[in-house]
Amino acid sequence: AAFKPKNSSIIAKLEEQNITIQALPMLTLLAKGDMKNVEFKTTIKGLKAKQNELALNLKKSELKGKAKPLAGDVKVTLLSHFDSSLASGNIDAKTSLNYKDLNNTLTFALNTELNTDGNGLSEILKDANVTVFGSSNIKFNAKGDMNHVLYTAMAKGIKAKRDDIELSVNKIDVKGTVKPIKGDIKSIIFTDFDSSVADGHIEKHFSVNYKDV
Repeated sequence: AAFKPKNSSIIAKLEEQNITIQALPMLTLLAKGDMKNVEFKTTIKGLKAKQNELALNLKKSELKGKAKPLAGDVKVTLLSHFDSSLASGNIDAKTSLNYKDLNNTLTFALNTELNTDGNGLSEILKDANVTVFGSSNIKFNAKGDMNHVLYTAMAKGIKAKRDDIELSVNKIDVKGTVKPIKGDIKSIIFTDFDSSVADGHIEKHFSVNYKDV
């Protein structure tokens, strides 16, 4: 099934959040199967929206997967591509689970990449007198299960200025692990930076349990 929502049914619910829908998306829903095996796919194309200075263009988002309703098994893949006034990027996520026993069956992998827009960020941060130059590349990856998750995050090419202070961060690396059931988080942060005040290198290790902060 393919359909396009009507303006009147959406705008009324979004007005209070100051969200303007500039282009309504085309939605496609496909599913076939029985209680033993089901295949499904949902596609969203062409959503454009704006909230204050933030504009979003969701080029395409596709959710597809397979399910075994009686057994409880589900496998899902999400692919999404978007532009915005702050950044353009993509999301690639996969998960597998049995909804009758999430703690022992849930696994996932997530890969995300963003390319920031310095002009858009500067507009958002203008009240703080911060100017962001050029584009930065940001990547985030995570994979694991409810017992153990590995994650990495990296940002390159950050350049900004506030008043007379200029800052250039060549690279930021964050690596760590999470134990969702227990609540343990361990991370290591590495970064090298130049500024009009000082140059330096930071290496920071930290650990926390979010159930007992």
